[in-house]
Amino acid sequence: MREKSIIPTNLLDWPRVSGLLPEIKLILGMGFWGGRYTNLIGVAEIPLRPLAATLGLDPAALQTGIKTLCGEKLLVGDFDRFQFFIADWFRFHTFRGHGVQIAKREFLKISSSALGNAVLKAAPWLEPDQTPPRQESQSLLKQEHCLPTATAAANPISSAAEKIRIRRPSGIVTFTPTDPERATQLELMYQPAQIANAIKVVEERNKEPVPGLVQKEIERQIAAANRKASRISDAQKQKQQAESFGDAKAGIASALAALGRLPQQDTSLPTFSPNSNK
Repeated sequence: MREKSIIPTNLLDWPRVSGLLPEIKLILGMGFWGGRYTNLIGVAEIPLRPLAATLGLDPAALQTGIKTLCGEKLLVGDFDRFQFFIADWFRFHTFRGHGVQIAKREFLKISSSALGNAVLKAAPWLEPDQTPPRQESQSLLKQEHCLPTATAAANPISSAAEKIRIRRPSGIVTFTPTDPERATQLELMYQPAQIANAIKVVEERNKEPVPGLVQKEIERQIAAANRKASRISDAQKQKQQAESFGDAKAGIASALAALGRLPQQDTSLPTFSPNSNK
């Protein structure tokens, strides 16, 4: 039997887990410990509807299950940002060498102070060695990944500090102060399935599903669907025209056949005999 794996081999036998409903065990095991949204320090930003679809659950049931896991102290959650930390993560994951620096960078991406404190309590070695504070360090890290602009060059920390990565329950990621409004408009305009499909395509291109990219992808998919529907409609019209032409042709053939069956009329002139008056 394996001693180590991504998901603890005895997870389902833990006293806090063994009495849970099967759906909640599924959420904990496949949604968090083995989930695609969990990073290497055990923090997950959950898009509610896409994850619910992956697990085959109703979004409301998924949210209720996550609250249950938080109540059992298996997760620490920030429901405003929908970020969660697996409380027992560092009991099963150790870091050495370059992995420590990568883990510290992931820690600086946490936007929730409650979640950051929980992670630090579980792994105090993630605390940055230098002062500036954690939030300022996060801003400096984000500055390195932002394209320079005139405003950012003049005041780099304040510009970077405005860009905080937040994943909404719909799966859309926001950075700037104007992104939440645009994301809300998209969530009102389009169906959750349309948003989820667009996010999947954007993420497959290794890009963040920000409102602008999500909207472009949705519009592209709608245009492609309209073109396909138009082609199908044109094909149906051509088929109907061909059938109508075939029916007309058959009608003409039937009429000609009917004319051919009519008795022939005698159109010759009458003849007279010289003795006809006798």
